[in-house]
Amino acid sequence: MNAIRYEFVELESDASFELLAGAFGGTLHANTIWFDNPVVKGELVKRAPEKGLCIRKWKLTVYEKIILHRQPAPPDHEQKFSLIYFLNPSLFHVKKQLKKIPLTSKCNNLFASNELDMDFSVVPKQPFYVVDITFTVFWLLAQFTDAEPGFRLLLEQYLRKGSKTFLMAPCLAEDYKDLNEVDNLIQTDQEDLLSIRARIYSLLSSFFDKTMNQKTVPQQKKFSAHYDQILKAETILMQHLQKAPTVAALAQSVNMSASSLLRQFKAVYGKSLHEYYVEKKMEMAKKLINQDGLTVNQAARLLGYNQVSSFIVMFKKQYGYRPGLLKT
Repeated sequence: MNAIRYEFVELESDASFELLAGAFGGTLHANTIWFDNPVVKGELVKRAPEKGLCIRKWKLTVYEKIILHRQPAPPDHEQKFSLIYFLNPSLFHVKKQLKKIPLTSKCNNLFASNELDMDFSVVPKQPFYVVDITFTVFWLLAQFTDAEPGFRLLLEQYLRKGSKTFLMAPCLAEDYKDLNEVDNLIQTDQEDLLSIRARIYSLLSSFFDKTMNQKTVPQQKKFSAHYDQILKAETILMQHLQKAPTVAALAQSVNMSASSLLRQFKAVYGKSLHEYYVEKKMEMAKKLINQDGLTVNQAARLLGYNQVSSFIVMFKKQYGYRPGLLKT
């Protein structure tokens, strides 16, 4: 079967994003492309929180072989770089100027210039996740204005290489936490630019620290999360806010051991599975009372509490005040 080949120079502009949606039968709404057809299903989110910066989250499944071919940017285009996180790397095939780039769980983070000729494809019928952050040279250097002179000099040297700039590194547990925060931030109605910038600065600093300074990553800090399974576990939790499934049942649902699920969930979300669940449950409680107008008793029952007093205790432990204060 012949592959479907899509060629592009960039996907940052609204026009290029709209073309991509049309090419694969997607519906574009508010910088998100929704796909639901025999070739592609899922969503592609694009956010440009400030000039010179663009973030994309790919959460898709393709059912035919698709090759995305990024052509080298022509000389009159502004030089840009992309920091790409392949969150289930075993599914991907990446080529740089026809040369295959090996991706593994220990090397799934890529930094490349838009002057490189690259192909991206993925194994069909498997859900995949990618986060890519694209920025101009001007934006990048502006983030490191106060960096140590030696670090900034190294950074400028890498950027001057232009089309030759291609680096790879492993993704650490701290990086997954930052990626999760970026994911949450770009999905909110009101973008928190300061927080987005802080998380991206952290990701960039981590990447350059691993590559430029050639630091050895301690073995215990290496992290090869089954990100898709962790996301699936989180989705199941959010669908059962009334009564959480047991850890054993949840682990079985995502084909992981209970110990691996607990360990990797905390690595991705920065808190234990129980802490995360309670936090989301109380967030829902606030929404039910504050926005939807439910009484404390109604919210407690809807969230599975047999005793309203137990709900009030948990809410107060989470927020420091009783839920009844939301009604005043």
